Amino acid sequence: MKIMKKIKYIIFSALVFTLFSCSEDFLDNVNQNNPAQGVIFDNTENAQFALNGLIRSLYDVSNNFTNAPQNGFYEYGGYPTMMMTMDFLGEDIPFVGTSPTLRWTEAYNWGMITGSDAGLLEYHWLEAYNILNVANSIIDNIDGASGPQSIKDNIKGQALAARAFVYFDLVQLFADRYEPGGANNQLGPILYTTATQSTQPRNTVAETYELINSDLDAAMSLLDSEERIDKSYINNSVVLSLKARVALVQEDWQMAINMATAALANYSLMDNTAYQSGFNSFNNDEWIWGWNMEEGARDSNIFASFFINMAWNGVSSDVRANPRVIFSALYDFIPDTDVRSTIFSEDAPDPDIFPGSGYTVVPYHSFKFESEVLTVGDQTGDIPVIRAAEMLLIKAEAEQRSGNDTAAAQTLFNLNSNRDPNYTLSTNTGQTLLDEIWMYRRAELWGEGHRFKDLKRNNLDLDRSGGNHNPAVAKVMNVPASDERWTWLIPDVELDRNPNINSN
Repeated sequence: MKIMKKIKYIIFSALVFTLFSCSEDFLDNVNQNNPAQGVIFDNTENAQFALNGLIRSLYDVSNNFTNAPQNGFYEYGGYPTMMMTMDFLGEDIPFVGTSPTLRWTEAYNWGMITGSDAGLLEYHWLEAYNILNVANSIIDNIDGASGPQSIKDNIKGQALAARAFVYFDLVQLFADRYEPGGANNQLGPILYTTATQSTQPRNTVAETYELINSDLDAAMSLLDSEERIDKSYINNSVVLSLKARVALVQEDWQMAINMATAALANYSLMDNTAYQSGFNSFNNDEWIWGWNMEEGARDSNIFASFFINMAWNGVSSDVRANPRVIFSALYDFIPDTDVRSTIFSEDAPDPDIFPGSGYTVVPYHSFKFESEVLTVGDQTGDIPVIRAAEMLLIKAEAEQRSGNDTAAAQTLFNLNSNRDPNYTLSTNTGQTLLDEIWMYRRAELWGEGHRFKDLKRNNLDLDRSGGNHNPAVAKVMNVPASDERWTWLIPDVELDRNPNINSN
């Protein structure tokens, strides 16, 4: 028992050192000559602890970064923070609070994109490379561990998939849009594929997608089973889903259809009762990948957690002053008979339903996310990362864009008839059908971290007009698709310490 506790301490101490991407402390830590590496990867039992740390690093909170955003480490919540950022940058979550110190204002008013020293921008970059360094350490060392080959394959497959997941995020944000059929020589992220002490220049978008697809293909060959510890971990269906997402961005329509279809094989849509139950449990049959917050966000920095920022019953002062609401124009699109309309309140809700006083009650209030626990230090719920509904929407979009409107309408019907008993098979075709699919994608995936990337990949303008955005708070109401702000700046902290980087 004492030996196992010591191993756990070494592993998590090593993970703490990853708080600064490519910093000397971390690079010393992941050096191949570091004795701790030999302890961690001596056998598969120990290596599993390293994988546990990698998976947890995707969604755990942290607070040791150089440039704090407006409200400091309250906005440092791992990839759940990044998911929220994607939606706050879009048009579907208006801010109704008016205080200039509201959390996430860097995202909502696009300030994080225009300043390379912005805290949220820096955090997004550094946290990604923290995770990549842990993944690379596992990939570098797992083959030499003693233990069953099947376990080594599983650990390596999950690390490869996690690496692909992170690089896919980075290339969509810190590079110009992917150009289907183009050379894609525009600069993207820095590709580190091994634990290294040297800094490197940025790679191209084409090189980044080549690595992403290679990692996912390798992961698919290693993860030949649906078995996993729980849904926080990565199995074959998660890899198929990630392949579908990547194919959608690359406009490889047939690949997107194939991968989404395969990912759906072991998952079914939830019923309407489950849809209204708070989106807080990854035991839901529809969830393909979800992060288990029973331990993750309860250790420290609770105010950075997803549910304290997104749940209707959150008890933080910020969410009481600035509750999450849906863009009224999107709400008006959703039929009254659709369950997706029931998780929002068209009228201001009754103040008595909230767990305390001081809640701002406004129309279009969201009730999609509900925290399971209502104490300040313990507000959590599992976080939906990939659901079967998303795979159906990917499949429908890919079918339509490949010219098969009939198949696309049927796939959309397969989703919408579950959510709305009055929904009938769409007779739309062409762009009108595609627009319908996109609108239902917004309604279905509201608050789950997709909107900014969807706007960017589809070369669409940001348009917050015609609804319940307050221009004085939003500051940014319209952004043309041609605007250079769609490509995020490389943060100053990287430019300052990496003499080899090529910045644009």
